[in-house]
Amino acid sequence: RPPSLILDNHPLKTVTRELAAHGQCVDLPLGYLHLEDVQCYVDTCHAASVAGPGVAALVYRRTQGHPLFMVHLVDYVAQQVSARAPLPLDVLAGLETALPQGVRNLIEAQLGRLTEAECQVLEVGSVVGMVFAVGSVAAGVQMTPEAVDAVCEGLARRGQFRDDQGLVTAPDGTVTGKHEFRHTLYVDVLYQRLSAGRRARLHLAIGMQQEAVYG
Repeated sequence: RPPSLILDNHPLKTVTRELAAHGQCVDLPLGYLHLEDVQCYVDTCHAASVAGPGVAALVYRRTQGHPLFMVHLVDYVAQQVSARAPLPLDVLAGLETALPQGVRNLIEAQLGRLTEAECQVLEVGSVVGMVFAVGSVAAGVQMTPEAVDAVCEGLARRGQFRDDQGLVTAPDGTVTGKHEFRHTLYVDVLYQRLSAGRRARLHLAIGMQQEAVYG
């Protein structure tokens, strides 16, 4: 995975760059899976315990087709039922918010490689939501909007956690960067890392900032 190569300074990163510079390799980036792919995986690997109406669709919505997240979520469902029992309704309904430990561990491992400032920006961003403006995050951290933007740009260059969504203009004419998390599960893990007290303080600070800007 490209972010892992960058973060760990893996030798493969240098090798692939040199090969590409000489036209000796082709980069084939792998995207997320389609619903049909998720359905095929469920039917093929876990048909006995997981297959059921709407299961693949729920897994797809929750994971957005991310292959590793999909595998962990389907395994999680399989662990909740016996090989011969139908899928319980509570498990089916819980897929919309399920956060398997395997997924949490994957995301926590990535967060463990980040700086303290990067983690703080992402945690506050998770309080704002899937899409956040730099100004809102700056209200919850001891950083200027410019510093927050620099952190987000660095994460985007490494292909980690968030994508650049351009600029947003507030009613008072202030222009700041807008960013979006790459996956809803990142938001869930980051938000759950926060204590209840810190969540409340951040919601208050962000709400006051947005009220001051947007009225």
